[in-house]
Amino acid sequence: AEHLPPSWRLLALDFRGHGQSDPLPKGGSHQLTDHVADVEALVRHFALDRLHLVGHSLGGSVALCYAAARPELVGSLTSIESLGPSGGEPARSVERLRDFVEGLFQPVRRRVYPSVEEAAARVVEANPSYSLASARQMAKFGTRAVEGGVVFRADPLLKRTSGMTFDEGQVLAIFEAVRCPVQLIAGSRGMTLDDEVMKARLAALRNPPVV
Repeated sequence: AEHLPPSWRLLALDFRGHGQSDPLPKGGSHQLTDHVADVEALVRHFALDRLHLVGHSLGGSVALCYAAARPELVGSLTSIESLGPSGGEPARSVERLRDFVEGLFQPVRRRVYPSVEEAAARVVEANPSYSLASARQMAKFGTRAVEGGVVFRADPLLKRTSGMTFDEGQVLAIFEAVRCPVQLIAGSRGMTLDDEVMKARLAALRNPPVV
């Protein structure tokens, strides 16, 4: 943030169920378009008429969708380790919808870790490519204290199956509607950009620079 022009206003958004935002009530669900709605709510709340979007992972997917929906507002977009939603095979649509309905009212459980260090160890266990230092950083800022230890702040409902996704044809149509300059930042051990699906997505975005 210190490298941005001093006249720029910086707004950091915690999507619903992320960071400091509250979890959803029982029976709630997280859909990609809900997070797009969060961005629109922020834009309306602050009466923004021009913005430059930066998003990581899910945030990158949301930023790309928002830029397609509001091309007149978005001046530029940087997506970090994200080239849009995962899409979905049409053949899995009914199975996905059934899993979504089945999971709606299942009990929500949060695992309590005795310490931030043990929470960090769980991050590494789930993501072997993460360094312990990175995992500690995530655990430090991504947990909150409860009786007996700490729990991750993220809403457990985020792990539930999404009821609807965009198929690949829809993803490409959305990308083709993005009009602003796009920059993609890819990690050395992150997402793969050399398969046919990703090449088609890059082409739909008019082959943005990858750094």
